[in-house]
Amino acid sequence: MGKYLEIRWQGQAGQGVMTAAELLAEILAQEGKYVQAFPEFITQKQASSIQAFNRLSDFPIKRHAGLINADVVVLMDARLLLDVSVKKNTADNASYVVNTYFTPDYVREKLNLSEANPIYTLDADTIANEEIGRLLPNIPLMTVVLEATHLITMGNFRESLKKTLSQKYNPELAAANIRTVERALSEVKRL
Repeated sequence: MGKYLEIRWQGQAGQGVMTAAELLAEILAQEGKYVQAFPEFITQKQASSIQAFNRLSDFPIKRHAGLINADVVVLMDARLLLDVSVKKNTADNASYVVNTYFTPDYVREKLNLSEANPIYTLDADTIANEEIGRLLPNIPLMTVVLEATHLITMGNFRESLKKTLSQKYNPELAAANIRTVERALSEVKRL
């Protein structure tokens, strides 16, 4: 990892946006990474949009300000494909991980992304609903982020996720989320 990697999570209230950033930071801290996780809440006329951020590094992080150049953008709500601000404050070659049943080609066209932008799509809502009984796309999308960035081996991720969720919630929820990890790895579409 270079100086640091910045990840922006975007979604709506109730999708686990902040939980994703916090859980990612907790799991990577267990791996010896230096981490930050912080939220930003944006109130609009009809919906509450939430952004959460991670800054990750192999070295101590001295920057304590908002992200200015996200390397990975995670869209937890496909409606954000209509938001022109999604590309704001992102690196030219940023990766996009999108919760949608649409193809990566469709996302590239909708966001007017270049060939330099890796795109990953996953119907994380369906996976979460079928495996845990709730529309919480955060763990399947986190799986794709970690697979794309190679910040942790998938074996270590599964082990840390199971341990952390078992301690915070219960073993049944942990097991259900491990199933979402497996499905995310097999169902993700890449471009």
